[in-house]
Amino acid sequence: MKEMTGNTYHALNQIQNFSILGVLTEQKDVVAPLALHTMSYASELSEIGFRACELISTLRWSCYKVGLIQYKDCLTITIKAMKEPPASEAIQHLVTDRQRAGMDWFGTIEEPSRLVRREPVARLNLLLREMSQVATYRQFPSGNDLNWSPQEYDLELASDFRFARFMLGLPTDRDDPEADATIPTPEWFNGFPPQIDENARDMPYGPLDPWGNPLDPNAAAN
Repeated sequence: MKEMTGNTYHALNQIQNFSILGVLTEQKDVVAPLALHTMSYASELSEIGFRACELISTLRWSCYKVGLIQYKDCLTITIKAMKEPPASEAIQHLVTDRQRAGMDWFGTIEEPSRLVRREPVARLNLLLREMSQVATYRQFPSGNDLNWSPQEYDLELASDFRFARFMLGLPTDRDDPEADATIPTPEWFNGFPPQIDENARDMPYGPLDPWGNPLDPNAAAN
């Protein structure tokens, strides 16, 4: 748990991975503290960019899948328009579409690909990342160039969920648990700060050279 509290890129990625693993292994006690940490961490930021939105969206899905409905409601956000790759580029369809996934297609549960059989840990890590992306783009309307409904995102997540359970040696089909109404919303949680488009803010001003670098305004005078 210690390496997940540094709020570095690696730490946030670990929080997402372990929350999904908690869902896959039906461990609500794993998901709950990660959700609380996410609420605390993100609510204390002065502003949240796409990376924080991805963390929040992943934990939202994880809470929903283990029945932590109050936490899921706290973590439900609509991601505003940002300069991020659209869903068609970010989501690889590792399990659901052989043509889109290309060499990274995982095969089927009945006949998994050679990469899945030879590199199960690396492939599972890739699938966890995919699940985070799908959960995020479900909450990102302006990035939805696939024109999927929320239900279609849920179906993609369900297919990934079944394959990930298979990779862990668990039964692929599992009923969602009943909503747990006994866990209250944390009293200290007052929502998240404003969203910002980090890519737009970091864009250089003025004319650019063919490589995308800012032109030196004094270069023409020399």
